[in-house]
Amino acid sequence: RIGGDEFLMMLWDVDSMKHAQDIMDRVIQLVSQPIHDDSGNQLQVSCSIGASSVSEGDSLDHVIKKADLALYTAKSSGRGRYEFYDEIKHDGIKISKSK
Repeated sequence: RIGGDEFLMMLWDVDSMKHAQDIMDRVIQLVSQPIHDDSGNQLQVSCSIGASSVSEGDSLDHVIKKADLALYTAKSSGRGRYEFYDEIKHDGIKISKSK
């Protein structure tokens, strides 16, 4: 948990974009399953995911900022979905590389 209702997940050995998409689809599916409390009430939650890959020279802070921009795009496009950071799409938004 990095704050509020935001969580960070780092994945290693993801060998393709399809592999990453499959993982994110599964996370969204699992989080979206109804939860029943002790009184039988049903709670429904959802999640949106922003994803970024690591480029050579990226600091952890920079990778997180890229994922946060992707998350903002995912949320503004509709909940319960994921978005990959795209340098071209997010070009107008400057993020500084910190070392």
